[in-house]
Amino acid sequence: MEIPLTLGISKREIMRETNIVKYANGLAQMSNWKSTITIRPSYKLKPHTSDRLMERLAKRLRVQVFYTMERDKNDDMYHLHLLLNKNIANHQVCKATGLNPKAVKYNEPIRKPQITGYIIKHINRDNSHHNIF
Repeated sequence: MEIPLTLGISKREIMRETNIVKYANGLAQMSNWKSTITIRPSYKLKPHTSDRLMERLAKRLRVQVFYTMERDKNDDMYHLHLLLNKNIANHQVCKATGLNPKAVKYNEPIRKPQITGYIIKHINRDNSHHNIF
């Protein structure tokens, strides 16, 4: 089930730095986020393939997932930053998504709600994509 993302920013507003802070605060309050994961598969991600991957994860593990896709610094590859409302082990992520265990680069419980600001730091860039499932 896809949940609409309404965080108090109109479609006409340009995503400026102040809006990113509002968005991050709204995102932090949207769910009781428990963990954050970074995934970097060995293949090139695109928005539609990332959506399918995250939708599969959400359905198979019955977890709410917010994610951003951002470009790696030195090449044309992408990685995903996830927020989850459950703590999920790496092997569960890999089993649900079909990813190689080496693709899960980071998986930690959330200690501070400010992590949402880091997750969406590139949300206003052309090569960024985000969604929630």
